[in-house]
Amino acid sequence: MKRNFVYLLTNITKQSGRRFYIGSKQESSVEEFDGVMTILNRNGTPYYSSTTSYEMLEDVKNGHILSAEVLEYVVNREDLIKVENEYIKKFNAVDSPEYYNKAYAILNAHYDPLALANKYGETIAELSSRNSTWSKRDGRAKECGFNNFGEMYFWIQEQKELGRSGKEVSEQIGKERHFAYRTIKGMNIPKAKEQYETLKDDENLITELRKMVYNNCSPIYACEKLGLEWACGRLLLGDFRERDKGFVASLKRGMTKDQMERRIVQIVYDSPKVGNGFKEAAKELDLSLETVRRYFIRYVKNNLKRPD
Repeated sequence: MKRNFVYLLTNITKQSGRRFYIGSKQESSVEEFDGVMTILNRNGTPYYSSTTSYEMLEDVKNGHILSAEVLEYVVNREDLIKVENEYIKKFNAVDSPEYYNKAYAILNAHYDPLALANKYGETIAELSSRNSTWSKRDGRAKECGFNNFGEMYFWIQEQKELGRSGKEVSEQIGKERHFAYRTIKGMNIPKAKEQYETLKDDENLITELRKMVYNNCSPIYACEKLGLEWACGRLLLGDFRERDKGFVASLKRGMTKDQMERRIVQIVYDSPKVGNGFKEAAKELDLSLETVRRYFIRYVKNNLKRPD
């Protein structure tokens, strides 16, 4: 259930110094996510406050973990800032050396572009700029008939290695003469191709990349953190979307989609009665019976041949 509340974030990585933050959030919830109590937005994505505290940003960038708890639920949204400031005052959060809070909350304040955007330490400005760059590259690739820019960059590189001119390659995809080779200038596409061939079946890395994007990290920064060339990262992401329900369901349980699928099959298989197995899997994994059956059937279709 989504509600309005005042929350407390605690840096559970640190034992002293600034490690607490008080804030407020509308129509959200605090739930266990990836093993940590986390604020979830209406669409189920994590939220990590709108702080502009340099120390908090640096702590998050360095991998510190923030755990969330509700201080008070607030029925009327109009009262959120008032109640938030009451808690800030109660704990002397602005002046305390234990709190990240820099000031009291302001009614109807706009987001600061330097505020924290995700748990990886990107600011709102950085996230917006990087996501725009990524989307524009995908947009140009789709204009040329490709699914994404990773696919297009690999194709352009192949044409270049075949000795074709930039003009010829560009005209084939309906662009001006300098478009093709200018597009991949500065990109290490041979390295990207080598990475992709090595990592395309690495389930753990692909899950980690998608997990970062789901957690509102820009794909560009995710690639940087994981040591991936952009073109390789784009192909590894594939058609993943932040709201991939199967991925989200498994992520909340600390599994990949395939791991959750296999766990369901194990529970059903080990049960004396198939019908009970579905119910046991639903109970253990906190899933609906319909979802359990869907995962089970998909596993069967992917791993067994249709009998003649």
